[in-house]
Amino acid sequence: MTRGSAWCFGLLACSGSNGVADGGASATDAGLLRPRVGASASALIGPEGGELNLDGVLVEVPAGALTEPTRVRVVSTDEGVPAGLTAYSPVLRFEPTDLDFALPIRVSIPFEGHARFATLFWKTRGADAYAALPTSAPSVVASADTTHLGRAFVGTGCVEGETCARGTGDVDVLFVIDNSGSTVFMHERIIAAAPTLLESLGSGDVDGDGVQDVAAARSVHFGIVSIDMGTGGHVVPTCSMPDGGDNGLLRTQGNTFVSGCSETYPSFFEFEPDASDYAPSTDDFSCVATIGVRGCGFEQPLESMLDALVPSSSSLDFWPGRGGHGDRENAGFLRDDASLAVVILMDEDDCSSADPALFDLSSPDYGDANLRCFRYPELLYPIARYVDGLLRLKSSPGRVVFSVIAGVPTDIDSHDPSVVIADPRMNATPDPGMTSRLTPVCNRDHLAMPAERLTRTAQAFVAAGAHAYVGSACEPDYTQIVRGVGAAIASSLGGAGGG
Repeated sequence: MTRGSAWCFGLLACSGSNGVADGGASATDAGLLRPRVGASASALIGPEGGELNLDGVLVEVPAGALTEPTRVRVVSTDEGVPAGLTAYSPVLRFEPTDLDFALPIRVSIPFEGHARFATLFWKTRGADAYAALPTSAPSVVASADTTHLGRAFVGTGCVEGETCARGTGDVDVLFVIDNSGSTVFMHERIIAAAPTLLESLGSGDVDGDGVQDVAAARSVHFGIVSIDMGTGGHVVPTCSMPDGGDNGLLRTQGNTFVSGCSETYPSFFEFEPDASDYAPSTDDFSCVATIGVRGCGFEQPLESMLDALVPSSSSLDFWPGRGGHGDRENAGFLRDDASLAVVILMDEDDCSSADPALFDLSSPDYGDANLRCFRYPELLYPIARYVDGLLRLKSSPGRVVFSVIAGVPTDIDSHDPSVVIADPRMNATPDPGMTSRLTPVCNRDHLAMPAERLTRTAQAFVAAGAHAYVGSACEPDYTQIVRGVGAAIASSLGGAGGG
């Protein structure tokens, strides 16, 4: 049997006489039975609570979870699981389907596989897709809490060659959006594609064919920051707040020039995906993501990202010598057990500078302001600051996803940062026809400069075991790009690492 089959025991592929991979756990060896296909058990459970047991598959209903006596049933099936997941147990059907409980019940399922990242996947209600539940699996039984009945199995999204962790049903997505001049087209395209991203995450259907491919999300946080981190106190015409810009603060301001938008919104949006139309779910997000184009021309997306997420107690500091906003103004956005995904939207490269003197237009030392970040890379923060900073926020590198939609050639048939950065067009050079700018790397209905530093950052995340995706900002439609971002996030939700 192969990955995604009805019951492929063991790690990564079936092996050995009992199907348990090296280092895995065997429910059979532990004396637990393997429910045969079609086996079932039922119990009448009332308001006082009770239990149901099928060959070690245990349902524990606490007192007060039901208001009236209800017959609860569990059936072992030969149903398959999504192709991007490997099953460590049969798929179990718990009935009555979608029965709700007033209190969480505990479900325990014996499995054969690696206990360290065995995850109990449960079908969500509205989206009808398998998503990871917070799972305890100290040995050969995986346990999790739920408030409704449905289908479930124990498994993993890990594949050979990747670092592994337990899956998670939650993801926090931070959009870092360029609000400097000439980026309106990018705002419109990411807003138009946002429902597709949410649908992809909620359904686990990353290719849009109507079939779940990978682990789905139970809950999604969306937050937005700009790339404007100010100029270290130096006066720059395009930078209205030189002391700190937007400072990595999650945006709450709605664009009232857009019909139906309010002036203010929560600092982040929480979605619980369902099978309905996803467009209305992102209407409020669209009002905040229509961010305008009056931000600072010295774009610092990496610094804004880091400032938004790290806590004030971190050893990292931000100009002028303060801590991050992750546990202060932005508290609540980042959840301990969730995956973290960053989506950077730019038409130029990062200029996160360790020396604000770079932004002093009166200085004779650095020349043309448009080329300073390119000509003086030694004044920028090292990439390791951002890779290490984000990885410290999560228990596993596989819980981090770094995506870039920026200056990348549109004809590269890969979204792997190592492949993209190897293209000679990604080597930034001054434009011979317009010496105050770099040579554009792509130019369809809009142009973008080579995102060399951002792509190298994505490459470094992959090398560290995280996930990354690179797409071109010059694409006229971002639908396929956000599907790619969704696939990278789904790998993290399933427990896979990026190495």
